[in-house]
Amino acid sequence: MTTITRTQIEKSAAIIGANKITLAGLDLRPIKDMKETRLPGANFFEANLRGLDFTEAELTGCNFENAALQETNFENANLENSRFYRANLEKADLSGARLVGAYFGSAHLQKTNFTGSNLTNANLHHADVRGADFTEATLIGVSLLGARYDRTTKWPSDLTPLLTGALFERS
Repeated sequence: MTTITRTQIEKSAAIIGANKITLAGLDLRPIKDMKETRLPGANFFEANLRGLDFTEAELTGCNFENAALQETNFENANLENSRFYRANLEKADLSGARLVGAYFGSAHLQKTNFTGSNLTNANLHHADVRGADFTEATLIGVSLLGARYDRTTKWPSDLTPLLTGALFERS
């Protein structure tokens, strides 16, 4: 199997447009560093991106459905309107990320860091947010219906999660 490099991805995106790039099902772990990459609209469906560093990357409108994103760093990345349906983001760092309109339906978000991120109008229906940290996150219009949380989940100080439709689970 051929190993794909960051350079190959970026050069191909420059030719056909990032929104035409399909990395679906690929194991991109050997790349490691994707800092500040610009791939708006790229398709990462079922890709293995575990542990990659996407710090300050431009990834608006990307498809991360069913992707392996455990321990991936998206610090200060722009992920507006991206889809994370059933993706595994356990222990991922999304601190300071722009997640406006992002879809996290049924995603695994255990121990994910959302500190200071903007989740305005994001959808976390039925996501598992046990142990996640939403401290200082902007949650205006966020949908938490059926999201599962526990005593270790950290919320903004004035938010009562039970009033959002989220479900408390005892550990």
